[in-house]
Amino acid sequence: MRRRILLVWVIGAVLLAFSLSGLAQKKVVLWHFGGLPAEHKWVDQCIKDFNAAHPGIKVVRIEKSWMTKSEELISAWQMKTMPDLISRDSVSIPDMVEMGMLAPLSKLFPDDIAAMKGRWLEPCWNLCNYKGVQYGIPTYVDIAPMLAYNRKMFAEAGLLVPTNWAQVIEAAKKLNTTDHYGIIFPATLGLNDLEIFIGIAYGNGGRFLSPEGDEVVFNGKGFVDALKLYIDLFKKYKVTPPGILEIDYMKTIELFLRERTAMALGMSWVPVIAQNLGVPEGFEYRMASFPMKEKPTGKYPPAAAIMDATTTYMMISTSKVKKEAWEFIKWVTRPESMRMWAGVRIQGRVPTTHEGFKTPELAKTYPDLVREYEKGTIFKGAISMPSFPGFTEMIKVFGHAFQAALLGEPVQKALDEAAEECQDILEEM
Repeated sequence: MRRRILLVWVIGAVLLAFSLSGLAQKKVVLWHFGGLPAEHKWVDQCIKDFNAAHPGIKVVRIEKSWMTKSEELISAWQMKTMPDLISRDSVSIPDMVEMGMLAPLSKLFPDDIAAMKGRWLEPCWNLCNYKGVQYGIPTYVDIAPMLAYNRKMFAEAGLLVPTNWAQVIEAAKKLNTTDHYGIIFPATLGLNDLEIFIGIAYGNGGRFLSPEGDEVVFNGKGFVDALKLYIDLFKKYKVTPPGILEIDYMKTIELFLRERTAMALGMSWVPVIAQNLGVPEGFEYRMASFPMKEKPTGKYPPAAAIMDATTTYMMISTSKVKKEAWEFIKWVTRPESMRMWAGVRIQGRVPTTHEGFKTPELAKTYPDLVREYEKGTIFKGAISMPSFPGFTEMIKVFGHAFQAALLGEPVQKALDEAAEECQDILEEM
């Protein structure tokens, strides 16, 4: 009888322990916007390892669409159904801060932030800083604009990599055949597609806003002439597919890998898309920075490139488990984790940390960038992609003007009207 009572007591104690353990475990919900299957697989493994090492915390990742990220977050904010963490693009930070969505990491965890900051390259770290406060921790940056080109087609045509816009046009004309197009660029209303174009316009001395941030200026010569370049390739020389307004960045690279085009415009993420889609056997391509116009026509200093940290971990201000959520951010951005973004597991993402530029794998994917890092010139002349309150709304207005011009509306008229509408948005902010 005693043994039976003792057994019942032991079983009860064990069940109680499990019950209390379950009650003590803190759940951290992460909304993961965008990314590719190889990246999702890696993040899931990282979460599994974190949960095993932290029995009191359970991180749950929920995959979310990149295309509707802003709309979904605004809706969740209004409905009070926000997660604890998100991973998304750094250009969204100002808008989210002004709405009250993001927790100020450098104020909540000042000692940790001070200790970890030195691992990051300053231009990358600063992409997640708004008004002197750190709101996110970046894993990698995407750089625009980039030109991917088919090595075999270039060799057969006796062409060198273009170094200015005129050479891009001539190469596209020479490479345009009945078998493949000369060049392709994505031209949907998607943010990636528009940012690629904006990178070209910034390289031509254009800007979205004035340096003071009080005037919309994308109707200046820098943007106007960049858009005319697109129009010439599309309508005048007809060296692109006819349906580019419906071809997004992913389809662009897919067509390039299928050798339906000799050149493709994109960002530094081309290799990770190629890793996801699979590179056909025998296919050889290279990447180069998209060249600037022979004499830039915009009024601002030409930008060598524009950058966006598109998988940046941010904490939602309403989270009830901020301490636990921060533990995961530290885990997923520790050196062992960040190496995976530097070519060890994921190809085609540009590191944001010093240790990331020292992996042998990265040197194979981005030899030029590694050389620039070693010389201390990495990111020289590069600036952030447009990032300011109101950008989420303005980019939609700009996108419609961009497509209207491609369809035949006078470029200056289309951009003037869009700039006027965006100026109203800016002043409301």
